[in-house]
Amino acid sequence: MRAWLVFVAVCCLGSLSGCGDSSVADDLAQREANGIVAELREHGIEAVTQRERGGKGRYSVSVPSSRFGEAASILSELGLPAERQPSFTELVASSGILPNSREVEALRLDRASAAEIENLIGQHPSVSSVGAIVRIRSAPSPEAGSVSVVVQKREGEPLDELPLRDAVIRAVPGVKHDSIVVSIVERRALPKVSGGGRDELVPFFLYWRVPQRDYGGLSILLLGLLLGVSGLAALAGYIYGQYSLSRHNDSIRAEALDIARTAPTITGRLPRSGEDADDASQEDPES
Repeated sequence: MRAWLVFVAVCCLGSLSGCGDSSVADDLAQREANGIVAELREHGIEAVTQRERGGKGRYSVSVPSSRFGEAASILSELGLPAERQPSFTELVASSGILPNSREVEALRLDRASAAEIENLIGQHPSVSSVGAIVRIRSAPSPEAGSVSVVVQKREGEPLDELPLRDAVIRAVPGVKHDSIVVSIVERRALPKVSGGGRDELVPFFLYWRVPQRDYGGLSILLLGLLLGVSGLAALAGYIYGQYSLSRHNDSIRAEALDIARTAPTITGRLPRSGEDADDASQEDPES
């Protein structure tokens, strides 16, 4: 019975072997982590944010292990998480004791201006991602300066080019309108899944694989079957034990009856006291 209960426990653990979470993105700001969670849930994947240990204000995003590959593919299509860009302060800060050359300093300032453009335009709700290249201070001449911006907007979202040009002018004062090139491309939206996610196969009970939506119901069904079989086995064991005990008692009774029948032939019949006196008188008639 103990061995059977151990077998049931192992089977239950095996049926739950597909459970668990895996981190699909880490070292994120809270806002970026929440955005990734929202995107994954729109595509039918349950995701949660967790605060990382040892990282000040950094978060990670976890998904069920069975859907890790699908989540990673979706994030790759969306370009998430976005590559972290250095801030303006980090770009213009001195990196050594000796001052940088004039050309290197000009390149750093242009890159800092590009980072400001990306940060400014990236806050627009219709913008998915943005990249900018500034060549003003590092240009051979002031007339050769230019700013190029590529904006990826969300599918179906309206986005006008004029506000983007105004943002570039605010980030790079003195730049000419005809030196600004703005390209707007539309991001292809991935199909959104409703009704509990895609019908993919997940590990179930050792080497079996079942549809994701049927996993919970099959786990409960298997657990119920195992408990039912365990109950029937326990009942059968009890009945067999009672039957064996009854047969043992019958055998003992039969042996006792056999002993009782054969006892007179072995020990003889014991005479009573009155019978002894009659025998004595018959042996001596003169008395």
